[in-house]
This record gives sequence, structure tokens and C-alpha cells, in this order.
Amino acid sequence: MAIKKKKIIYISAALLFLIFLIWRFIRPMNIFVVTDNFARPMAITRPPAGLQSMRAADCG
Repeated sequence: MAIKKKKIIYISAALLFLIFLIWRFIRPMNIFVVTDNFARPMAITRPPAGLQSMRAADCG
């Protein structure tokens, strides 16, 4: 009786693991979707107040 119960537990665990792997491969792997608004840089005509230019060295 104990061997049969152990076998059912192992088969159930293997089946759950297989279902998890299938779900993991089928679902999209994107964490978040990048919209067109974020794909293009923002148009900045002049630097914000307090900055001399838009260089990284000037930002500190």
C-alpha cells in the first residue's frame, strides 16, 4: 500500500513539473511591453534649468 501511494506522489510531482515547463515555454517571455512612446527619444530643445548641457559629465 505504501509503495502505491509513493508511486502516485512521484507521478503527480512529475506531472506538475511537466505542466509547469509547458506553461513556461508557451507563455510570452516579455516582462513588460515597450510601447512606441518609449521606443523613440524625447525631443529636447534646451537643457533643463541648472544644467549647462545634456552631456552625462555635466549631470554629475
